[in-house]
Amino acid sequence: MMMPGMTGAELHLRLNERDPKLADKVVFMTGGAFTPGVTSHLERVTNARIAKPFEPSRLRRLVAERVARKNTG
Repeated sequence: MMMPGMTGAELHLRLNERDPKLADKVVFMTGGAFTPGVTSHLERVTNARIAKPFEPSRLRRLVAERVARKNTG
């Protein structure tokens, strides 16, 4: 969620304006550092989340699910 220049929440909002279907596929990754804005955003969206540290197999599974959703609609 924390990135240089903008937060993951800000990126997600911008992506949602351009392509809501793609924004729905975003998986939020965090190490636990939350600003009030990020916390508020995560409370409003239903996107998958993964917290660090995580098992690489879990991340692979989440990405595979989103790719499959892209291919089926």
